[in-house]
Amino acid sequence: MNMLQLRSFARKLIHAICVDDALPVSCISQEIVDRLVVPTNLEEISQTIDVTDSSNETSIHEDIIWIEASLRNPKGVIHNDKTGDAALTIQTWAARAIIPSSIFAIRSHFDPSSPPQATAWKIVSYRLMAIAGLRLLARVQYLVPALHDNLSLDLLTCLASYTDERDPWTESEAARAAKALLEQLIDASIAGKLTFTSTLISGLLQGRVKPLFLRSKNIAITAQGRKANYPVPIATNPSDSEVELKQWKFRDIYIVTVFGWILSVLDVRILITYANGTNTVQESTLEEHWPLVIPPLLAILDDEAISNKVKGCELLERFLTITPASLLHRTGLGEVFQDTLLPCLSYLPSLTPEDESLSLLGAVYPALLSLIRARYPDPASVAKKMTTLDKILRVGILKGFAYAGEHVRIATILMCKTTDLISEMGIMSVRRLKDILPLITGVLSAPFSPAHPPLLLAAALALQCLILNAWPRMSYYRGEVLKGLTLSWCMLNEDHRRSDELSRVRDVLRQNAALLREVLGKDSETMQEVYQLLHAVPQLDKLLPS
Repeated sequence: MNMLQLRSFARKLIHAICVDDALPVSCISQEIVDRLVVPTNLEEISQTIDVTDSSNETSIHEDIIWIEASLRNPKGVIHNDKTGDAALTIQTWAARAIIPSSIFAIRSHFDPSSPPQATAWKIVSYRLMAIAGLRLLARVQYLVPALHDNLSLDLLTCLASYTDERDPWTESEAARAAKALLEQLIDASIAGKLTFTSTLISGLLQGRVKPLFLRSKNIAITAQGRKANYPVPIATNPSDSEVELKQWKFRDIYIVTVFGWILSVLDVRILITYANGTNTVQESTLEEHWPLVIPPLLAILDDEAISNKVKGCELLERFLTITPASLLHRTGLGEVFQDTLLPCLSYLPSLTPEDESLSLLGAVYPALLSLIRARYPDPASVAKKMTTLDKILRVGILKGFAYAGEHVRIATILMCKTTDLISEMGIMSVRRLKDILPLITGVLSAPFSPAHPPLLLAAALALQCLILNAWPRMSYYRGEVLKGLTLSWCMLNEDHRRSDELSRVRDVLRQNAALLREVLGKDSETMQEVYQLLHAVPQLDKLLPS
């Protein structure tokens, strides 16, 4: 067995790819590799690949497969003074070759030159090439540890682009391999007192992220990443295509994932530099990269595509975990982020497809709550915090229910977010009892509410949260609470279906009744009135036994 025959096996492997398979084979089996009779020579391999030709994707895929197999050669790898350079050439070539292609990008409706959608076979082939390429990168790194000294932007960009397995170009195996290799490279750099400093992070932001977002400017911020007090409209050229203005969206879509990985390591890594024989420990600070982080984050959040808004909300949550409240206040960006997020609460059916609306609502509420916690961390700012929460309740929850209509899944997620808002408000939720309580009891007492148990359960849990937080006013609103509990309980008794969800609803209703009893006082006159009501209807005996 020689290298030429190994390449022939790689070609057969690619031709055998079947779209219907869960995950076709992506590498040559070790049994075949064991037939190699001579050691692998990295210098010879580096001379056979064409680092300048990226047009023939099938040929590149073949090269990746057979080179990865050759590095598993039981006869070993020849090491000489040129091995390091050859390994670096192979590594750089492979990293550039498997960078996610534009076939996975969103198609622009305004650009007739946009390529057609890729076939299912081509997408599967790309995913398999990525898995093989990541194995190749890991193998090269293992065989030539000295490459830790040369952590290139090409390698880091490639690995970071495969860290989110929700991306269409990333299989779970590829995500695991990329994350493992990234951790290995960073840990080895730190342990070896090498240079994984803010220079590399700045290099990624300055050299890879910024150019792709350069023309996606937001008039709400300045070039330094601060709130613009006097926004100036940006002059645009009508001849500029949408693809050129938003390269990160229509061409290099992987950069959003790379940006997310940068945020995850921006503030948690202890970065070590080595200079003049002295170790200097530096903490990477977000503030020094602030002008490079804010524009891309706002561009993603402010994009019209729902999928990008969802990613933007997730990135903002990650960003807020590493951002001091003082920095948000000083730059004025808390208000900018809030103004960007609040309109997302109105993305409801029928103007927005239900599935897209569900995904956006599921992301924007946690992002808003994270933003509020970051902006108002002190008790002194509780008034401003409550004003903002009130606004979210009015614009998002109350208006959302008014427009939800027959979209029961939208109503369910809004009810779940109502619980989150009540928890965040705490005792101050009494201010909104007159609005929130009828909303919850209206769902509980609706004639056909058992037909959709998730909504009924969400309403029962929201009522429980409301009783726990607004308990001082439960005596005044006991009639409304009892209406929701009793009508819902009676309808559940008339529903003879057996399901875990309905059983869970019954349990929560019992807990709510018990909580109400504790709040009102077990032996109080008010509670005696409640007992009289419950005992008047035989069906209610099990709701709250005396």
